[in-house]
Amino acid sequence: MIILYIKNFQYEIRDFMYTHLAPVIPNFPLELEGRNILKTKIRDELNVFLKEKGIEGEIEEVFIRNVVAS
Repeated sequence: MIILYIKNFQYEIRDFMYTHLAPVIPNFPLELEGRNILKTKIRDELNVFLKEKGIEGEIEEVFIRNVVAS
C-alpha cells in the first residue's frame, strides 16, 4: 500500500523531501556515518509525510545506493 502511494505521489513526496532535507545535506560527511545520518533523516521525514497525509504504515529502513554532492 505505501509503495503504491509513494509511486503515485512521487512528485509531492520529492518536493516535501527537498524542503526538509536541504538544510542537512551540505553539513554531513559522505562516509558511512554521514550516510547513516542521512538515512535516518530521510526515514523520519517520510514517516512525518505519511502521517500528515493520513497513510497507515511506516518506513522502517532506507537504502542509499549513491550520494551525489556538489
